[in-house]
Amino acid sequence: MACEASGRGKGLVNQEVLAGAAAGKEEAIALLGTKGRLYPKRILSVVVPDSQVKDVVDVLISVNKTGNSGDGKIFVMPVSDSVRVRTGEDGEAAIV
Repeated sequence: MACEASGRGKGLVNQEVLAGAAAGKEEAIALLGTKGRLYPKRILSVVVPDSQVKDVVDVLISVNKTGNSGDGKIFVMPVSDSVRVRTGEDGEAAIV
């Protein structure tokens, strides 16, 4: 599943300028411009069997890594169970 999101990494805005804008300093506010503080991002959710996690993570890194700030993050979390609604299958059978 992929969804649109908004966010900002640490490297996209000078923290001193951001602090100045928060304090109401006009020069800092002008430096931020009209774009705002959030930028378009993408969230991708993938559920795979445990045996495929390393391969999927390796592929995601190889496709998305530029070596620059903003390449993204991967969070690996356990899924306690799954159920395929149509058939009632559960566990790993529901995701393969």
